[in-house]
Amino acid sequence: MGNFFRRSVVLISVKLLFLIYFSQAQEKTKSHDKFQISAPEKVWALFHPFAACKIYKAALTAREEVKNILRDSILDNRNNGGMMDAFRHSYWMALSAQKVRWKKALRFGEVHERGNYRMFKKYQFEEGELPDSVSRVMDIYNNTIGALAGRYNKKASKDSLKQIIINKILQGEMILVAIDCKGNYVDCNKQPIDMKNFEHQWSIPKCLLNSNENCSGEK
Repeated sequence: MGNFFRRSVVLISVKLLFLIYFSQAQEKTKSHDKFQISAPEKVWALFHPFAACKIYKAALTAREEVKNILRDSILDNRNNGGMMDAFRHSYWMALSAQKVRWKKALRFGEVHERGNYRMFKKYQFEEGELPDSVSRVMDIYNNTIGALAGRYNKKASKDSLKQIIINKILQGEMILVAIDCKGNYVDCNKQPIDMKNFEHQWSIPKCLLNSNENCSGEK
């Protein structure tokens, strides 16, 4: 009984310390980056503190790599719905799946999306736009591609894994939110969407396309 009590106290202490670390990390990212930790993520971290720490570090690494890719002009510069968005999510999951079980990484990705829905309800922006249902579908799909890449390339270096993810995007293995050549969101009939008609709405008639299709729908 005494050993069980001591183990319980140690575990609770570790989790509380981790939550303090998570809260401090969130405050730091508020001033230096747009990445924030949602309430659902903190709850998940309470029960999976060590996995959450590894996944959080992977998220920061992925966001730093986005800045390098922007400088190199390898992919487009769309942080919402474009190649850059797909890379950020899938590379994050790939790095995470190298450190923890891939299904656990995906589970955290789902919790992250739940946090995005809470952001939408509170009218809080992510990467300059409100989250919506189609963007959520895109993120979850690309998360899966990334997690599987990490699962099957456990020993790959960060640079090698980065190239694997980029190749998957260029080969059309991921999905993006469709836009026209003027940068407007379009529906599945390729008609521009007047976003003013969907202000603060979760369901918007955006369309998804393969990640190797351009604004004209050509590969």
